[in-house]
Amino acid sequence: FSNSILYTVIGTIISLALTLSSAYVLARKDFHSRHFFAILFLIPMFFSGGMIPTYLIVDRLNMINTIWGFIIPGCLSIWNVLVTRTFMVQSVPWELIEAAKLDGCDDFTLFFKIVLPLCIPIIAIMTLFYAVGYWNSYFNSLLYLTDPSLYPLQRILSDIIISSDISSMGTGGGL
Repeated sequence: FSNSILYTVIGTIISLALTLSSAYVLARKDFHSRHFFAILFLIPMFFSGGMIPTYLIVDRLNMINTIWGFIIPGCLSIWNVLVTRTFMVQSVPWELIEAAKLDGCDDFTLFFKIVLPLCIPIIAIMTLFYAVGYWNSYFNSLLYLTDPSLYPLQRILSDIIISSDISSMGTGGGL
């Protein structure tokens, strides 16, 4: 249970940080390469490398049987980045950003003191999406965790269900 809570909290924080920062960069009108980077984000959304190359990368980075092997492979959802970027474009007035720049606001201050407070609704939604996703995730533990002391609750429950199905098949008590 504590592993599930730990994975959910850390994974949600990392995912939110990556999603909000990348969506902010893609939402900026004065970032001239934003269309190029948006296309770079979209390509892996439609054509992923697959499970075997992802496993090989996690293995080569020595993240098997670590918390990072469970969290990092799924920490950024391109769809959530696009939804967050769209919210930022529609909800944060460009004039407000220009006024803050004229008043001497740098990009980090602009992001943390102006954009993020205006984006609290999408932050709440993305927090919910990522937290539920990490809480319900058991497939990453099937791939990247072999130490039972690192299993999340969902993996243990999945193992119990599978073992009860197998034991009921041997007794003839199916239907």
